[in-house]
Amino acid sequence: MQRIGAGGMGEVWRAWDTKLERDVAIKILPSDPDAHSNRRERFLREARAVSALIHPNIVTIHEINSDQGLDFIVMEYVRGTSLDAVLANGKLNVRQTLAYAIQIADALAAAHAAGVVHRDLKPGNIMIADSGLVKVLDFGLAKRMSSSSGSDITTGALTVEGAIVGTPAYMSPEQAVGGTVDPRSDLFSFGVVLYQMLAGQQPFQGESNVVILRHIVYDAPPPLAERGLGISRELCGLVDKCLEKDAASRYADTASLVRELRRVAASPETGSALTDSMPTTGAADLRPVRSKALPRYRMAITAVAFLMVLAAVVVLRRPFGEWNRPAPPVADSTADSLDGTPAELTQRSRVLLSRYDKRGFIDRAIRLSEAALKQDSQFAPAYAALAQAYLRKGVGSSDKHWLNLAGDSARQAVAANPDLAAAHEALAAALFEMGDVAGTQREVDEALKLDPRSAAAYVLLAKLTARSDRERADEFYNKAVELGPQDWVAFAEYGIFLYRNARFKEAAGMWESATRIAPDNVRVLNNLAGAYHMLDDYERAASTLQAALRVDPTAATWNNFGTVRFFQGRYSDSVTAFENATKMDSTNYQYWGNLGDAYRWTAGRRDKSFEAYKEAIRLSRERIARNPDDVEGRGRLALYLAKSGEESSALEEVDRLTTAKNAGADASFKKAVVYEILGRREPALTALGEAMRGGYSLHEIENEPELAALRSDVRYHLLVSSIPKK
Repeated sequence: MQRIGAGGMGEVWRAWDTKLERDVAIKILPSDPDAHSNRRERFLREARAVSALIHPNIVTIHEINSDQGLDFIVMEYVRGTSLDAVLANGKLNVRQTLAYAIQIADALAAAHAAGVVHRDLKPGNIMIADSGLVKVLDFGLAKRMSSSSGSDITTGALTVEGAIVGTPAYMSPEQAVGGTVDPRSDLFSFGVVLYQMLAGQQPFQGESNVVILRHIVYDAPPPLAERGLGISRELCGLVDKCLEKDAASRYADTASLVRELRRVAASPETGSALTDSMPTTGAADLRPVRSKALPRYRMAITAVAFLMVLAAVVVLRRPFGEWNRPAPPVADSTADSLDGTPAELTQRSRVLLSRYDKRGFIDRAIRLSEAALKQDSQFAPAYAALAQAYLRKGVGSSDKHWLNLAGDSARQAVAANPDLAAAHEALAAALFEMGDVAGTQREVDEALKLDPRSAAAYVLLAKLTARSDRERADEFYNKAVELGPQDWVAFAEYGIFLYRNARFKEAAGMWESATRIAPDNVRVLNNLAGAYHMLDDYERAASTLQAALRVDPTAATWNNFGTVRFFQGRYSDSVTAFENATKMDSTNYQYWGNLGDAYRWTAGRRDKSFEAYKEAIRLSRERIARNPDDVEGRGRLALYLAKSGEESSALEEVDRLTTAKNAGADASFKKAVVYEILGRREPALTALGEAMRGGYSLHEIENEPELAALRSDVRYHLLVSSIPKK
């Protein structure tokens, strides 16, 4: 063991976990018969508080125990440097500051959501891992809050009433006077840390703690805006708001602070701090897994969702239409009143459809469009909007009813006004989903004649072209994002294309751009997590997925969460998550396939996998019937058939996959798994070589349980050594 630190709550030692073969940190409360029992209670309180917090930016507690009179906590060992040590070298630049600040605030948001206030946030309690991941440590002064009132609650008086706890320079005014604290107290401490990162010195200074505390309570800090540091007005204002003396004048909650930080980071005045310089973030417990399978089979990057299904990218697949054009903020259109002219009602419908990813927005858009048509049965824009709404309900569903409605509405839009580009875009999107390639091309061409700057039309043109000419498709996608710089869908669709072609870094960049436009878009966050995972950036993948769970725990997010558990080897835990996904969306074949995989690898539950695979096979066949060129769906179908023991049917699908024009590295990987399951080692190795040369993740290959026997074959190791390192 190696002593690595000490404080008022005990010593910290680095040790080696012989069972799990990993470094750990052990915090020991020294035995002291003269010490008040409060210290032990506080020590144990820290352990309980932190053990309840599962977040990539909060240190993970592995065990709480006692031995020979010593109480100790075994926790994650973080390789890196404290923020205190980093700041000893001077201030940080704005981009680096924001990258760290967002992670710190994310950690606080998770703690506060769980009813825990840190009360001693300072640079010394913040670690920067070698990867750039931020970890908030030392909840020794943490308090749980009442869920109803937000006031402190404890099972006993662990501190003397009115006593000051914390580190003076980072205390909030209410802490400094021994008052009651709540999450807003941590926001003040956060503001002090943020100020120090930007200015290189603390905002409140003095020759003694008493003087420092007096400044905190009564004096304003030197304004950042007047220090000549080149910091944007927005960021200065954010710091000032955190440092308000009155807690009620700070941010109402930490989630609001996180949103504001991300907005400031993405603003042109600040520069994009989240793309090039954002450190990796994520759960450390993903690191030992060293897997990348989240997005592939279990993670299906779906309609912009990390459909982690052992599936891979599921595609954004959103109908295209006028939604790429500028529209009022979504917040302005949330009223459900059906009053207004047809044009006003349709405009409000379009605004809702621009964020169709939000729960309930599609149905509300349908009501508004129908109200517009009730007033004017020939109002083409309303038909076009209605078609787009129906498409969004129908894409990915086995129920063709919605696609039929979409096609009918789009045709009525064209009939009512053949000179409306949006009408042709809507009809093109409907025909594309129905598998009518020629019809889709015809309508896209017409839309572009009417509106040569339609980003939506270029996205659809790119999807059509991707089947035969990837380079040309790339050009069309680039044109789409150029024409629609504020269209999250264009960036998200381009990300799907890049992901499917194993261009994971570029895909992540596109989805990062989409999140800057729509930061709370769960679909995009899920896909972005998939790309990070494929880039071996497990920590950032986990952090992004946690952000999605905080916004809205959708079926896709549950599916992805199950994928994380699956590739950690926590198969029984993954079952629960996949079951949640199928309950929320019983029409998604990938969710059923993932559930089948989880059952297959969970002791005592293998028999249940066959029913799940049966449903996955049924749904995937329906999908392929609508789109025979669906390489992704066909690859998964082959897997499900192989795992169900239907060898001849599985090989038939593999043959079709082999001859598909748009099959890529992901398809080759699926072929390899199918061959291995069926006991055909030679073609499995051949297909695996194709996947590797196509850029498929080696870590995912090495963590695929179906390939365990293959990886012991000497030919596999020769194959790996023959692949050029990128």
